[in-house]
Amino acid sequence: MQHPTPDSVSFFLEISKNPVINGISFLIGFLGFILAIIFYTKSRKLKKPIYWMKTFELLKGEEKFSKMSILYESTKVDTVSLTKVVFFNAGNETIDSGDIAQNDPLRIEIGGGTKILDKDIIYVKNKANNFRLEETEQNNILNIQFDYLDKEEGGVFQITHTGASPDAINLKGSIKGVSHILKRKNNGKLFYDICFSAIIMILAFFVTGSRFRWPIKFSIYAIFVSILWIMFSKFPSKSLTHKYDSKI
Repeated sequence: MQHPTPDSVSFFLEISKNPVINGISFLIGFLGFILAIIFYTKSRKLKKPIYWMKTFELLKGEEKFSKMSILYESTKVDTVSLTKVVFFNAGNETIDSGDIAQNDPLRIEIGGGTKILDKDIIYVKNKANNFRLEETEQNNILNIQFDYLDKEEGGVFQITHTGASPDAINLKGSIKGVSHILKRKNNGKLFYDICFSAIIMILAFFVTGSRFRWPIKFSIYAIFVSILWIMFSKFPSKSLTHKYDSKI
C-alpha cells in the first residue's frame, strides 16, 4: 500500500487554506443543503386542505326604513351578506371522505347569532368529487361533504346569510393526517411576513459580520433560508390560487 508523500500532504494542506477553494466548497455545500430541503418538501406525501373567503355586504343593518320591511323568501332580515368560500386540496395526497372525523365534520360555521339564508356550489374543478352542502339542525352551520379530493381539486361555495362581519365565518373540522386546515393569508399579511423575514436576514448579517468567519456565516444563512422556505412552502403558489380567485 502506497502512503502519501510529504509533498502531497503539504499540497492538500495548502489547498485547504486557499480561500477561493474553501469558498467554492462551502458554496457547493450550501446549495446542496438548500436543494435537499427543497426536494424533501416536494417529495413529501401531504394532505393540505386550504381555504379562504370573501364577503360582500348586500344590505347593512343600519339601512332601515320606518314603513318598509326587507324579506328574504318570507323571512324578515335587517342585514344580508354574501360570502364565497374557496376550499381545495393543495397537497399531493388524496383526501377521502373517510378521512373526515365523524365527531368533528368539515363545516362552514357562522357565529354571532347569524342565520344562513341560502347556499350554492358555484364551481367545482372535478365533478367526480361530488361536493354537497348539507344543512344541519343549527341554522348557522353547513356540513361540507365530498367523495374525494385529489391534488388541486376543490370547489367554491356561495353562502347568503344575515351576518355583517367576515371574521364570524369559519371553516372547521378535523381530517385524518392533517394537523389543521390552513387559511390562506391575504396579500398584505404575506407582504409583511416577507418584510419581517428580510429584516431578520439583514440583522443576521450584521450580527455575524464581525464575530464569525464566512464559513460559519454560510451555515447560519443556510439555517435561516431553510426556515423561510419551510414557512412559505406551506402556502400554495399564486398561479394555483388565482384559478380559484377568478371564481369569486
